[in-house]
This record gives sequence, C-alpha cells and structure tokens, in this order.
Amino acid sequence: MALKMGFSSFQFKDQFHSLTKKLFPWTLYALLPIALLSLYLYPLPFLPSTESELPHSISNTIISISTPPSFPSTPPPSEKENTFDTPPCDYFNGKWIRDRRGPLYNGTTCGTIKQGQNCIKHGRPDSDYLYWRWKPNECKLPR
Repeated sequence: MALKMGFSSFQFKDQFHSLTKKLFPWTLYALLPIALLSLYLYPLPFLPSTESELPHSISNTIISISTPPSFPSTPPPSEKENTFDTPPCDYFNGKWIRDRRGPLYNGTTCGTIKQGQNCIKHGRPDSDYLYWRWKPNECKLPR
C-alpha cells in the first residue's frame, strides 16, 4: 500500500511539473506582447517630470546635463511669412461634376481600391461612374 501511495504522489508531482513546463512558455508568450504594447503606449519617463521631487542640487545637475548646447539659431519667421497665401480648403462641402477626361486610374492599376470595392473586376456593366469627380465649393483639387 505504501508503494502505491508513493507512486501516486510521484505521478502527481510529475504531472504538475509537466503542466508547469507547458504553461510557463505560453504565459510568457501572452504577457510579453502585452508588456511591450503597454510600454509602447505608455512609456516610462526616464527623468522625473517635476523638479520638486528631487533635492535642489540633484535637480540642477540633471537639468544642466539634459539641457542641449545652444547653437546660433535662425530668427523666427515673421508673422507675414506664417500667413497662407491661399485660404484653407474645405474638402467636405462640394458636389460631384462630370469629367470627360475620365479616371486617372482603373481597377487594375490602383492598389488602394479594395477587392470588395472594385466595380470593374466585379463586372459592373456601365462605366459612367468613372467620368465623375468631386469638386469642393471653395477650392480647386489638383488633377
């Protein structure tokens, strides 16, 4: 009876060890991407964000080390240079107009047309939809 008891406890320990060996790598495989993603989305600051957290002498040392050397810089642009020559375009207000020139691309030459949205490949019988373009009300789109 003692032999059976010892054998069953050994078998239980062996099964537990085998299960641990199987689960440990899968746990690492699951946690590693989560940890990397969280570090990417919420990076840890290398230096404290406020000086009040550090003693005065240490904060001055860190600031003097982390301050980049000053180089002669170009003067800031004047306000006249910052203004746009043309007003910004509102691309959302406009209308569809006929364009006899036709499209700049088709269903086989444009890589951004998704497979499910490709009218030419799916056998749309008409091609009139190719001769329309969007014209914003207040600006001109380049062709």
